[in-house]
Amino acid sequence: MSQTAWKRRCATFALVEHLAHLAITYACPIIVVLHENPSGFETGKTRGHLGSQLERKAESNLHIAKDTRGVPLVFSERCRHACITRENGLRFEWSVPEGMHVTVEAETKESKAEAARQTEGMECQAVFAGHLGQMPYSELKQRIMTQVRVAEPTAKRRIKLWLSIGLIKHGSTACYLRA
Repeated sequence: MSQTAWKRRCATFALVEHLAHLAITYACPIIVVLHENPSGFETGKTRGHLGSQLERKAESNLHIAKDTRGVPLVFSERCRHACITRENGLRFEWSVPEGMHVTVEAETKESKAEAARQTEGMECQAVFAGHLGQMPYSELKQRIMTQVRVAEPTAKRRIKLWLSIGLIKHGSTACYLRA
């Protein structure tokens, strides 16, 4: 390690020790905001000696990231006493009527399925329009390809999706019908 790097590391340790001393002396939290490394999105790795030392000595390391819907969430995987997992993290977004950030419910399997049912429901209805009773797989696939204008592999995936979210179901024979 070069002399410059050694001095930087010693200064980092001294700063973190000073912050810990201030927190104890004044019985208050010290809040430090650090950016993560650009490649540290999944790992949560903070920058440099300071980030590493703060991470080791802190009571809680809170992270802010976006969930699958793009909603910011706060979570903490490295805490001394109580971690907040990504799944249980606090989600928030700006509310124009409220004029402030408000908390948002976490996305659940049920809410994902309901959103998928709403977006896929119209296409499913169009595919089954004018057809009564059960429909063989090959006819269903062909109708999806025609009505939705997609290729065969996409039509096959669509059938699996519609089954999984409950838009269609297997009939008494090897056919399908609307649920």
